[in-house]
Amino acid sequence: MRGWAMSTVALGGSLREKFEALAAAGFRDVELYHDDLANGPPPVVVARMACDLGLRISTLLPLRDCASIDAFLDTACEVGAGLVVACSSTLPDASARFETIAADLVALADRAAHAGLRVGYEALPWATHIRKVEQVIAIVRLANRPNLGLVLDNFHLAWPGDGFSPLETLSADEIALVQVCDAHLDPGQDVFTQSRTARSLPGEGSLPLRPFRDAVRRTGYAGAYSLEIFNPVLRQQPAGEIARRAMLAIDRVFLT
Repeated sequence: MRGWAMSTVALGGSLREKFEALAAAGFRDVELYHDDLANGPPPVVVARMACDLGLRISTLLPLRDCASIDAFLDTACEVGAGLVVACSSTLPDASARFETIAADLVALADRAAHAGLRVGYEALPWATHIRKVEQVIAIVRLANRPNLGLVLDNFHLAWPGDGFSPLETLSADEIALVQVCDAHLDPGQDVFTQSRTARSLPGEGSLPLRPFRDAVRRTGYAGAYSLEIFNPVLRQQPAGEIARRAMLAIDRVFLT
């Protein structure tokens, strides 16, 4: 299915097993979690492996360390990804100034542009300062680079409970990627732990997925979507089963 990817972070097994599961389920695009490259074959071999299965690695994420930008961009090119995702900083000494962050994104976007790559910037609810999509919108607009957009993650939008009003000001070309999951939010648990352990497949939680879908559509966005589901229980199950359930969930929740 073109237009929909699934992150390798949701699946257990080797990278080959993950790719085989995604291909068998009907996915054609992959969001590659950078950690999956550790202790595995070289990126060029990973790209060939995906291609042989009819898959395209559309996104590489996350870029965590500014010191590793060049190596990360090189890896993105080697695996054939067109988009790299950088997240708001969780470092204690991170700047809170929009101008400083925008300047850093300009530098990243310009280096990425030389490699033919786009950049997505994403707010993490547990980041030091930049935790909300409204902040990311302002920073991306301040940076003002044609290959730079924001990443919308419905879990991150749902956590503050602010609804989808921030999306009302967006235009389609400001969005680089839309990430989707479901979950039962537990206000008694910290957001980082819940985000990394308790996400679920669409339709298996209580997040307002169709209203989110409709809010994104109203922007005119018709680009890439990805299932990004951090859940150790899912990773313990057969990758093929999870990938098949994911494809059914996309059809049931988003396409009907």
